[in-house]
Amino acid sequence: MISLEAEALPELWPAPDFTLTNQAGETVTRDDLLGQVWAADFFFTSCPGICPMLSANMQGLNADLADHPKRSDLRLVSFSLDPEHDTVEVLAEYSEAIEAPPSDWLFLTGQRQAIWDLSINGFKLEVQDTPDDPANPILHSGKVVLVDRQGMVRGYYDGLLPEGIKQLQADLELLLAE
Repeated sequence: MISLEAEALPELWPAPDFTLTNQAGETVTRDDLLGQVWAADFFFTSCPGICPMLSANMQGLNADLADHPKRSDLRLVSFSLDPEHDTVEVLAEYSEAIEAPPSDWLFLTGQRQAIWDLSINGFKLEVQDTPDDPANPILHSGKVVLVDRQGMVRGYYDGLLPEGIKQLQADLELLLAE
């Protein structure tokens, strides 16, 4: 992906509305994130497939941004595609295990249909049940979505590749400087 100037980052569409619960048991909505730049992904804690790599790359991004002067203007947001398993308690344990405090990184859960609709219809990312594949029971995208302070989707990045995370970080920097 070619590095882009801030004004060249497209405004694709508004990030969808949602009301979900974070790892601290607090309600979080899209409106709560207005005024912040955020990077979002979809995952589940028991995922044997791409999720460990996706979470590790997001964890690396979080660590790289820890001392950023505008850190309070930035959030990482991970939506669980398996809310039946990923309860508030499970997400709290997970976020603690990867050293991701709620002030920096939100892990969200709620009703399965609402989260799947958010992925498919809101962020336009694939997700489907694959019950015949116990090694990968939920097939989903490894993309990370960049959202600006006004709640507009500004880009998609491959969350599984170092180049994708590097470009995401560069574009986060551009949006934080706006």
